[in-house]
Amino acid sequence: MGDTERQEKGKNIIKELQGDMVKDEIFPLLEEEFPDFLKVLTEEHLFGEVWSRPGLSLRDRCMITLSILIAFRFEDELKAHIRYSLNAGLSKEEILEIILHTANYTCWGSGVEATRMAEDIFSSR
Repeated sequence: MGDTERQEKGKNIIKELQGDMVKDEIFPLLEEEFPDFLKVLTEEHLFGEVWSRPGLSLRDRCMITLSILIAFRFEDELKAHIRYSLNAGLSKEEILEIILHTANYTCWGSGVEATRMAEDIFSSR
């Protein structure tokens, strides 16, 4: 698969996860400061190669990613991926269960903060 094909595949997955929302807060910073990082690592590699692999659905990959972002307390990325998860078919209840489950293996503080963010996103939809 050529670079352009991987990049297109990645862009399509990003578009599917973002749904009808405008770009989330992560992408404008990358586009401005690190355009090659966005193109090569994010679009081509992360979404064009990793997220497009056949072994897991987008929904499954969202669940895994939510858990990791909750554990590491990456707030901006978590907000984006909560929205992505809703667009990939996860319900509010499933997202809250992922938060609760992850908090028990990581830290209650990360669970509380993730719940706050999720509730803000749920109420804004």
